[in-house]
Amino acid sequence: MNSGTFYAEGKPAFVAGAAVGNAIGTAINTAATYQDCMMATGYTPETSATQANVAKIKPVMAQASSCGVAVYSAPEAEPIRMHSPYNPSEMTAAQLSDRAFATDSEIAVITALYPRLVECQQNVLNQLSTTMPTLVPVLSAAYATGAEEITLLKSRRLTWGDFNTRRKNRLVDFQARLSAELGKAQ
Repeated sequence: MNSGTFYAEGKPAFVAGAAVGNAIGTAINTAATYQDCMMATGYTPETSATQANVAKIKPVMAQASSCGVAVYSAPEAEPIRMHSPYNPSEMTAAQLSDRAFATDSEIAVITALYPRLVECQQNVLNQLSTTMPTLVPVLSAAYATGAEEITLLKSRRLTWGDFNTRRKNRLVDFQARLSAELGKAQ
């Protein structure tokens, strides 16, 4: 992003043209940065196509969230909740920097609960295949990456902090891809 400083030397017409070009470039960069920040926090641009597509998938995503929360809120998930919140955007600095590896008991909980989460994910993919099929590959890729990260966590090749950081980054990436897909006319 332009720091705000600008320097041009030459004929007045050149300097004026350079100043206008600098102003346009700065405005474009500012708008793009603003949109990227908004999308990274979960907002999507408001277009009629976006609104229509959001309306299509809202019930599916609400059901997905409900299913995921049920798995995450199960009493046996308590050891996991202290390391990682349900919503990756709510992770604390301590959770993102946690250098601990999963313990045997935490691995047992993950092993027991993860199939239930996969069932939730499969239901979402099945429903999206009829309501908005273009989202299926985007969500499938995010789920596959999550599965790989869970395998690394269980095999103690990822710390909780690294796992959480990857989850948070995956959410930001997914939101950007989702926003792009939702903005397309279906």
